[in-house]
Amino acid sequence: MRRFLKSKKFQRILGCCLIVVGIVSGLGWFGWLKPVIDRADPFWPEHFTKKTFWKELQHHIRHHGWTHDDFVVVGYYGDKTWAEWIMAKAQAGEEIANCGDIGHKDVALNYITCQSPADKTNWNTTPFWLGWWRTNKQKSQIEWIRDGLKGYGVQLEIPPSNKDYMPLLALLGNSFTNESERIPSFAKYNAYRWLRDSGFNSTIYALSNVSAQTPDLVRQGVIRYYKCEKAWPREDKIGLLEFGLSAPDETDSGFSYGHLRGVRVVAYTMMVFPTLAGVCQLAFSARRPKQSQPQPTPRPAA
Repeated sequence: MRRFLKSKKFQRILGCCLIVVGIVSGLGWFGWLKPVIDRADPFWPEHFTKKTFWKELQHHIRHHGWTHDDFVVVGYYGDKTWAEWIMAKAQAGEEIANCGDIGHKDVALNYITCQSPADKTNWNTTPFWLGWWRTNKQKSQIEWIRDGLKGYGVQLEIPPSNKDYMPLLALLGNSFTNESERIPSFAKYNAYRWLRDSGFNSTIYALSNVSAQTPDLVRQGVIRYYKCEKAWPREDKIGLLEFGLSAPDETDSGFSYGHLRGVRVVAYTMMVFPTLAGVCQLAFSARRPKQSQPQPTPRPAA
């Protein structure tokens, strides 16, 4: 056994095994562990600009699955492509409501489409959305939002017009809590971004249009718009409606290093060290042993 452990065959087997360990560790880290750890880190979004975070989150969902709170970000920034992705899950027989891996995909649809076909139904909303989808899947996201806001008394034009400002501000400023007059948050959000992406400027509007005769709901809407603008500014360039899109800019490089350093150090050590050790072991086993020099025959004494 000791002779086998010292043999070149064992050294080569050991070297190959170490290299395999390094490769498997790398595949496991980049293919599974790193995305899972990143997504579970509550501070992960802070290491990105909003635009880069949205890009990374979309990649994570498509390749590693939907987590519970993803419905918030997808609802705010998702477009028709994401509505089609969610509805494809529903058409395949997957529930889109509830918690867990399902993660309230129906709530994301509320924000993407400004629609609520399963109104007052918190569970098992999938059949309602499937029925709505059969009728409306050919429409654009702008048409969905226009039709949704029409249900709350706001008639909108496509393309947008400054005639839309006052009714949208009144809806945005509505703070009633009784069931008959309450405006859901997804409708207010879409009222805000319709204003934002149509070129509305709250400061100019307040200075030139707001007076003592301005309805209270409109004045409250201007204030509410200002607060929304802090949370979802146009400058983030995500979640924009079609008429608010501009030419694509340069690639955003908003990543910042430094989180989960301990886990990363261990992972990279598991990748690099066994690989290097295996290569060195193979190189060592390939060395030819030094041939011993023949000793000169001593001459007999005279």
